Amino acid sequence: MSKVSNSLRILLLLSKNGKMSGEQLAGLLELSERSIRKHIEDLLMAGFAIHTIRGRNGGYILDANPLWNSFLKSKELDKLAELVRKQRAIDPEDQVVQQVEVKLQQLSNFDHTFVMSSYSVNTDFHHIDFIKKQLKECLKKQLKCIINYHSASSGSTTRTIHTYHFVYHNAHEYCVAYCEKRQRFLTFKLSRIRSILISDQPFCKDMSFSLEQFLGENSLFSDSYDIEMLVRRDIYVWFRDTKWTANQTIEEYNDEYYLFKGRMYRLSDVKQFILRFGSNVVVLSPKKLCEEIQQEIKKMLKINL
Repeated sequence: MSKVSNSLRILLLLSKNGKMSGEQLAGLLELSERSIRKHIEDLLMAGFAIHTIRGRNGGYILDANPLWNSFLKSKELDKLAELVRKQRAIDPEDQVVQQVEVKLQQLSNFDHTFVMSSYSVNTDFHHIDFIKKQLKECLKKQLKCIINYHSASSGSTTRTIHTYHFVYHNAHEYCVAYCEKRQRFLTFKLSRIRSILISDQPFCKDMSFSLEQFLGENSLFSDSYDIEMLVRRDIYVWFRDTKWTANQTIEEYNDEYYLFKGRMYRLSDVKQFILRFGSNVVVLSPKKLCEEIQQEIKKMLKINL
């Protein structure tokens, strides 16, 4: 059977059965597990969102059936989901309807993206958590992984990376990794990683790599600010639920405020972060930042009056 036929059969099997192990796929297709891994890598490079779960109960998972998604429009999908929910209300024990509902949810999440400045960002936080867990597994076992990454400048690309560290910037998390394609260390925004495949190939960690040096040389992190800021109790309940920076602390200050401390990067991003909260926050330090905020407010008043 041809390579394309085998790849298509893998897609159909994963779409029908959900998670399947390499051994199960190999047995059904009469192939070696090594061949299955190669087919999975090819499908990943073609843009199919296939995830690898490692361990005793591991296997491969196809995020959604892209063949369905190619002819079901968004409005049609929403209408179909509504009909399924109504049927579930009539007969909650119907297992077939339950399975259909799960698959429709998968289809809805497959294109769970929004467009901003001509690039795509994944807003499914469950997906981001899954990607981070897989990257942590790669870091722990020092295994290479293949990611489908949506870059703001070059669109979707496939990269083989070696995971080293995780860093926060402006409420987003990044993976610091060595990229075999670029042959250097780069930052990869987790929300831009569409799919990931853990390889069975190990990588040798570069012991001379310094995260502090890398962050200092990287334009995204070179301009750093250790912020102390008061946050009104009125917004504290939801403010605390977001991890704005990796080393943040939030503690009670007085009857009116909580004290936020954390390191953030890039003046333009820091100003944007603070100004979004308006009069609900008071910047204590650094003084340079206080002055920059005051100047920014003056400019806004001058333009908008």
